[in-house]
Amino acid sequence: HHEFLITREDTALITIYNPVPWDLSSVGGLKDSVAWQGIVQELDIETGEVLFEWRSLEHVGLDETYVTPSEDHYRGIDYFHINSVDVDHDDNLLVSARETSTIYKIDRKSGEVIWRLGGKKSDFEMRPGTQFAYQHDARRQSDGTISIFDNGTTVFHNGIPKAVEESRGIVLELDEEEMTATLVREYTHPDKLFADAAGNMQVLPNGNVFIGWGRALVFSEFSNDGELLFSSSFPTNGSYRAFRFP
Repeated sequence: HHEFLITREDTALITIYNPVPWDLSSVGGLKDSVAWQGIVQELDIETGEVLFEWRSLEHVGLDETYVTPSEDHYRGIDYFHINSVDVDHDDNLLVSARETSTIYKIDRKSGEVIWRLGGKKSDFEMRPGTQFAYQHDARRQSDGTISIFDNGTTVFHNGIPKAVEESRGIVLELDEEEMTATLVREYTHPDKLFADAAGNMQVLPNGNVFIGWGRALVFSEFSNDGELLFSSSFPTNGSYRAFRFP
């Protein structure tokens, strides 16, 4: 479980990893195998009743993934790897999937994909500096921008994204009429940290940014314009997400 978000309506959004028997021959796997799909559920906290459910295999094909069965540590293929859910400004959902390097906007009533940001089938023109890879923690900010922890800036080789060994926090502005994505700000650590997994980016009330660097073991705070104000680290292991609160 990578997400447990309590909404303004006092419901809970959670994520689930669900193995499904699946023919993986289209991606070089066995015909009799397993696809791990991402599920979003919205629950009534008091009763546990499922109010909404979205299953990735009903909306996102295996052709969107950047992994193969032979690369995965699960049986079959963990093709989607859901890792965050957020409520968008229009009450629809933003879903981040690591293994497709894509953020999906999901209709909270029908479950249909409204748009894709990044990945193989982006509905947005990704302007310079906006491409991200294997990202975590996509959040809509109060000013309309979207913040993302980019696990590795993207270089493509034979159509496959290869992560440059430096992670960053990014803020993107989306023009949903012209369908363009523009880089507003990025935050990188002076030590050129690389988090091959995990990590998050928290925009603080004063405009500063707090970043948990996941497996890079570090957590740090930046001013709005990118000056490093604070940095510390764990001696071993790391944290999935890090936050600053009063």
